[in-house]
Amino acid sequence: ADEVNELGISTGMELLNSIDGRVQGRFAGSPYILTNVMSSARATDSVTKEYVKKWQNDKNFLYLHPMRFEVKESADFNAGEKFIVQIGNGIIPSKIVTDPGELIAIENNKYEIPIGCEIVKIPGIYKPQFEADIIQSIQDILGIDTKDTKNVFRDTSKLEDEHLCPELLFQANLGDNSDLFQMLLDNTNLFEKNGLDGKYYLKRAPKAERYVHCDLSSTGECDTGLSLLHKEYRINPVTLEKETLYVLDFIMAVDAKNTVDLESVEKFYKDLVLKGNVNIHTISCDQYQSEVIRQNWEKSGLFGKVEKSSVDIKLEPYINAANLMVTGQIKCGKCPKLKKELEALVFNKGKVEKTIELKDMADSLVGSIYNAQLNYFDEPLTQYTTETQVKTKVQIKDLIDTSRQKLVKL
Repeated sequence: ADEVNELGISTGMELLNSIDGRVQGRFAGSPYILTNVMSSARATDSVTKEYVKKWQNDKNFLYLHPMRFEVKESADFNAGEKFIVQIGNGIIPSKIVTDPGELIAIENNKYEIPIGCEIVKIPGIYKPQFEADIIQSIQDILGIDTKDTKNVFRDTSKLEDEHLCPELLFQANLGDNSDLFQMLLDNTNLFEKNGLDGKYYLKRAPKAERYVHCDLSSTGECDTGLSLLHKEYRINPVTLEKETLYVLDFIMAVDAKNTVDLESVEKFYKDLVLKGNVNIHTISCDQYQSEVIRQNWEKSGLFGKVEKSSVDIKLEPYINAANLMVTGQIKCGKCPKLKKELEALVFNKGKVEKTIELKDMADSLVGSIYNAQLNYFDEPLTQYTTETQVKTKVQIKDLIDTSRQKLVKL
């Protein structure tokens, strides 16, 4: 695919999509279709990078980006002392780690890796090449596209759990009197009626405090991002300590043909409390068009805290969420739109910016997590028990055993 990359993203993707169509059309129904695309890593945006985005969430897609010394055998790889490289994140530059304190911390697994960065141990034979040109060596030897290091969320493969509510796409047009709470009841099984009082309650962790952040938009060109989130816990298998998980009850994008009915959004969260008996500790909105809604929520007395909050002003909310994403501490149902939004976000001059996707659902997710983190007194009482069984991305180390002599069966 190196030659295809020279065509540019638009023309190159047309060509690859055409090839995909021909292969699927000619061999449809056959269990023996195998399509391979190989390319070297590049410092600039490439057709290969876009092609990977197209397939990376397909369970039949296998994405490998092995380092040269992982797939080749050589006695030289074991000769001499290995050195350590920290791959940068677009803000923090890549470097060969030489600081004695950092080296000791890395060796003892106590080094705090900056978000979006990666630590790699490399055979000493390659050190002159890295000293001469570290960026080119990261591409050629490690097989990593250095442009990707600007991405805020570099790996979303641990986000989805098929047992949770998938993302929701609703429409609320101005003048339609849309009832978003009723839509939620009709399209999900989040709630159940109590046999004693006949009232609705959340099935999952019904007594847990909930957190909300709304990313508002009145135009149909952008979505309004809405979410509801609570805390659960899991036991770390290594430390045997509790780890907090941030579990989305739902996340949704609300759009409209012309204008989104923001009054329906205001009513929706009131209905969650009044009709769904949801305990909402903190509810916040971005600054855009939120003053009247926030005043009405505050006057209702239904919520613990009503806040004005923007996740765009400072990096902290997004950095916190990105760290949690890496360790698998954020859980959501199937969410292809949300994942596309997250994967399209980049660091640029001290800010988080979108590239090709909207980020309304992403902002709602990040804001809800940030609200939950600020409530230090909320200790999760429910243990998280379900995990997704689908791998969306496989690393080379998952395929090759420690002896490096045979492939492990998938």
